[in-house]
Amino acid sequence: MGNDSTVGTMPTFISWETTSQQDRFLDFLDAAEWKAAGFLRTLLAEGTFYERLGESSQLFFVTEGDEIMGFSALVEQDFNPIPEYRPWISLIYVHPDFRGNTLSEKMIDFLEGKACDAGWNKTYIVTQHHGLYEKYGYQFVKSVPSPKHDEDFVSAKELR
Repeated sequence: MGNDSTVGTMPTFISWETTSQQDRFLDFLDAAEWKAAGFLRTLLAEGTFYERLGESSQLFFVTEGDEIMGFSALVEQDFNPIPEYRPWISLIYVHPDFRGNTLSEKMIDFLEGKACDAGWNKTYIVTQHHGLYEKYGYQFVKSVPSPKHDEDFVSAKELR
């Protein structure tokens, strides 16, 4: 799989909604070791992705050539419902073979662009890892109870 030649190239972002590769992407989710990938796979297979995460939510798989490198989403509501904030950058996953090559940063930049295109001037991220997204310009907003662990941390970034 991935190698150092992927570092400087721009990946391709493929929309779940318009792709003919949905079966291939579902297989990728099945193989991912991250629990949230299983959650996402269930939502997609049951057809409840938009119902659960918002009608205007957008899911993208990131590829280079024939290789699937990861996925990420811009959603109206993340898995931990915090209705006073939106939109959310969510479900950021990079396959282990492609980690360390700034792919997650490219995903965040891409999704921030989608948020701007939709008229938003701020995006939010919720994670169990405090300070993880500060290097991308996100600032801590508050901690919230989590349905999955002790607490989650909400961060926000001004886009304009």
